[in-house]
Amino acid sequence: MKPFIAIAALALALATDVLAQAPATRKPAAPKPVAADAPAKAEAPAKDAPAAEPDADAPEAPEPATDPNERTVDVFLREVAEAANGDVAMGQLAMERGASDGVKDFGKRVRANDTAVLVILGRLAEARGGKVPSGTAQADDESMARLGALQGEAFDKAYMSLMAERHATLQSLFRWQYEHCTDEAVKPFVLGTIPAVASHARLSDELNKRVNAEEIKAAEEQAAEERRLAAQKAAEEAAGVASDPKKKRKFTPKK
Repeated sequence: MKPFIAIAALALALATDVLAQAPATRKPAAPKPVAADAPAKAEAPAKDAPAAEPDADAPEAPEPATDPNERTVDVFLREVAEAANGDVAMGQLAMERGASDGVKDFGKRVRANDTAVLVILGRLAEARGGKVPSGTAQADDESMARLGALQGEAFDKAYMSLMAERHATLQSLFRWQYEHCTDEAVKPFVLGTIPAVASHARLSDELNKRVNAEEIKAAEEQAAEERRLAAQKAAEEAAGVASDPKKKRKFTPKK
């Protein structure tokens, strides 16, 4: 019961801040009033009127966009379990190979919290007639191999860059479930765990900006330079079209 108590205490401590940021449920828009002089219904077409043919040139209706965070409950729980297994393993590596105390403490915190999450997931899976996956996703196996070859400052940079990306993604998955999950057994798990997930996302982003400050600055400068060059090229091409007589001929009427 200790892991469950730990995650519950963490959830209670962070629930107010996180749930306050959750988007409010939108009320459906009120129907527009109908003008008093509007006809009750459209006039029926004449019996001998030809049926309207579909416009062949009309663009096809776009397919409805799907949310990349959309998951069935079972897929969501499996992915969370695999991510937790990966976080536990990589958190252990951070404790052993990290250079800064901040990175080591973050790894320790994530390892402890995700261990507790796995205990709760085990109970959920058992109630649903299944079991929690004990392995990790292939991407995490590759990340573990890459991190296992690093040490010290190089490890900190690679680990925090990965953590910032993965926990931002995980937070999005939890937020989607927070807004859409209707499973009465899974909903409490989402509500109780999302504060810890949000905390991990915030801390990993802060640490990543600290240990990878130079790399992030260089990437931002490169992106800004690429935007400048693209704008300059577009301006030059526009000026060339305007000044080239072959591309912009004047109309001369025949005599």
